[in-house]
Amino acid sequence: MEKSDRRVMSRRRGFTVNDGDTAKQEQLTRRAITPASRRFSRRHLTSAALGIGVTFQIYRFTTVSSVNTRLLQRQTSPQPQAIAYKHNNSNLAGIPKCTEEQRKDIDRQLQLSKAQTRLQLGFFQCPNPTWLEGFLRQQQIDGNSGLQEPFLGISIGCNKGQDAIKLARIGTGSAEYDVDLWVDSVVPSIGPSQMKFGGGFACPRVKNEDSDISGTHRVGEVHCVEPLPINFALLQNASAKLDLSEKNGWHLTQAAVSSVDGTIKFPEAEAGTESIGMHDCLSNPTSVKCLDVQMYSLESYVSKYVKSLGPIDVLQIDVEGWDFDVLFGAGSVLDRSKYVEFEYHQVGHWKDLSLPTAVELLDVKGFTCYWAGKAQLWRITGCNFDYYQHWHGWSNVACVHRSNSLLAQRMEDMFIATLKSW
Repeated sequence: MEKSDRRVMSRRRGFTVNDGDTAKQEQLTRRAITPASRRFSRRHLTSAALGIGVTFQIYRFTTVSSVNTRLLQRQTSPQPQAIAYKHNNSNLAGIPKCTEEQRKDIDRQLQLSKAQTRLQLGFFQCPNPTWLEGFLRQQQIDGNSGLQEPFLGISIGCNKGQDAIKLARIGTGSAEYDVDLWVDSVVPSIGPSQMKFGGGFACPRVKNEDSDISGTHRVGEVHCVEPLPINFALLQNASAKLDLSEKNGWHLTQAAVSSVDGTIKFPEAEAGTESIGMHDCLSNPTSVKCLDVQMYSLESYVSKYVKSLGPIDVLQIDVEGWDFDVLFGAGSVLDRSKYVEFEYHQVGHWKDLSLPTAVELLDVKGFTCYWAGKAQLWRITGCNFDYYQHWHGWSNVACVHRSNSLLAQRMEDMFIATLKSW
């Protein structure tokens, strides 16, 4: 076989890195895609999520010559004039591995050696991210100096919007984003069967706090992206009641987000549904009514809809099992994100992947990741356990870019305090 005919990977989008990390990046990416690529190379993979669904070809293999043709096309395409913010990773320090004592504490607290671990008991299903909220509130106070840059938050899989509204409230310090009024506006539209479980919310209802707006108002841009048609209508109705729109920085978009652009079928469902996705259209094509929804890679969505060229303060991904796909299609978005939250799951694409692989890839990009608990954190980066390689379940992971030094230190301090608190 000629050298030019060797098969190479054609897409390594969100996790592409530069300089000395390229070899490690390629090794980790190949490890992440091996199980799926062996089964699905040369054909479309299909996925679905809470608020996200996609048919894509992220693991397609092709020849070197065709890759070179695509690169040439990109080089000759018109380039944008403005340049977005990008992290400088050249002198970014790594994260030290956990000490043996820290590993013992993590093992003991999470009961990783027990027959039933705390991960299995849903320890990280509905976190209380005090580390992030405290940091954003402090930024409001620091903003009195007049040096505060605009806030930018993105929620992928926005669902009923309460987390995005809370993020907008704390991120901008604006009372226009009233969480209590938002929830009151949403609840009447939630379907009766959904109201039977947690009052219509999978996690406890979010509430206003006086400290949310204790500092200087900060100009901001917050995106709430939701593909499920009935839930998007719910979001539109609540936004109208609170008079929230693009004029005050609130952006609603009905779209699916994953690794490539296109359209995807998404099921109709009862208003407020959180655990339904495109897989319902695939597994029950005759019994489920499905509608076409516009789909973007995360990189394409940001390019098309996000006005700010500054850093992304918070990127939330809640897509019921397909979060890795969103990250895989992130492209340059990760290079400007300061903080990323995502779900880990036993469904969707996660069931074929391991969390440690994703955490290693994010580490290469400069992120340190933690299990997100209720005002508690357990570091995953540099603290891997064999148990993580095979366990899959609904849980939440919080990652901070190490250039975001104040938040990174706050989270590491909370991790150390968590280990000492038990």
